[in-house]
Amino acid sequence: MLVAIVILLLLSGLFSATETAYTSLSIIDQKILESKHSKSAKIAFQFCKKSDILLTTVLICNNVVNIAASAIVTTYTINRWGNNYVGYATGILTLFLLLFGEISPKQIALNNNMEIALFMAIPLKALTLILFPIVWLFQRFSLLLSIIFRRKGGKKALTVEGLMHLTDAAEDQGVVDEYENGLMQRAIRFSETQVRTVMTHRTEVFCLSDTLTIKEAFPLMVDKGFSRVPIYHRSHENIIGILLLRDLLKAQVEHKENNLIGFLTKKPHFVPEQMHVGDLFFQFKHEKLNMAIVLDEYGGFSGVVSMEDVVEQLFGEIYDEHEKQQGELIVKKAGTAKTYIVQADTPFLQFADTLDLSHRKEDVRIGTLAAYLINKTGDIPKKGDFITTELGTFKVLSMTGNRLDTLEFTPCEDDYE
Repeated sequence: MLVAIVILLLLSGLFSATETAYTSLSIIDQKILESKHSKSAKIAFQFCKKSDILLTTVLICNNVVNIAASAIVTTYTINRWGNNYVGYATGILTLFLLLFGEISPKQIALNNNMEIALFMAIPLKALTLILFPIVWLFQRFSLLLSIIFRRKGGKKALTVEGLMHLTDAAEDQGVVDEYENGLMQRAIRFSETQVRTVMTHRTEVFCLSDTLTIKEAFPLMVDKGFSRVPIYHRSHENIIGILLLRDLLKAQVEHKENNLIGFLTKKPHFVPEQMHVGDLFFQFKHEKLNMAIVLDEYGGFSGVVSMEDVVEQLFGEIYDEHEKQQGELIVKKAGTAKTYIVQADTPFLQFADTLDLSHRKEDVRIGTLAAYLINKTGDIPKKGDFITTELGTFKVLSMTGNRLDTLEFTPCEDDYE
């Protein structure tokens, strides 16, 4: 009888460990199981997808084992020492069940969930088939209860924010370094980012008139250091082509200095502000382009975007040997624990991800931090203004005309903690 009790305790621990092993498998662990070709891995993956059947089977077996152990101990105690010692025996059994049937097995399972899941896959499959009528009955009853108490909208297994936290956890555990974590997070946000977030605004775009000659345009392009320049006709709003420095140099060599640059321009590629950077990248790649003209919703000239702008969205700022390096977009203020100096043209998603701030789903459509603040206030802020939002408090430090330049940001206590 003592041997039977020991066996039942071991079975109780085994079922408890199995329950914890399967419920603690992450989405990544499940994908690893799916990629394996062994029979036990395939069965284990099926159980992960049908967790209701798994839990019902394991809990039925665990409870049967525990009740059987209790009945045997009670019978053994009455036969050996009488009714007066049943309470003591029950207390001792409860202690052993907690220690060897619950706590210890579950702690072991947390550290070895994949191995236990694979080891128990085939035995669980057999138990599921044997107990099918009982499992089916309990499953239908629990399904009825879950329908009654189901939350509207359900719960997603994995979200973008959850994936971001997953990469942060990988960095904390030393699986990836800071740069690799940033690269993965930018790649996740890549397809959500709109072109207007990364483009060069028309107020900062260097353009040339199509009335200039090659001789007149060449020193201007060399001075600015651009290899591609938009060409306009009469008005900056009317972009008619893209001039390549290579074509300009070729015309110089062929002694065509007095020709108008309008004859050298390439047909421009137009894209809307709302296009996503991922789509633009594939357009550039497929059509072998390096620059596009960005249009607003009215068809007006909004700015230009280049392949370099798109690549920088993934790998960060890229400078050539003649380009002046800019400061960091987000810098912690010296002497403070939670105050940052932020450039107003920082992409909103980059700002929120860098400081790990919670934001509304609709804020994903916002281009820059300046656009976010203007959208919140409904007006153009002035230097020295304080703007309080759900993210925290902003102070306008500097402006160029009506354009926001530098901000001071202090996050809310909830986000900071």
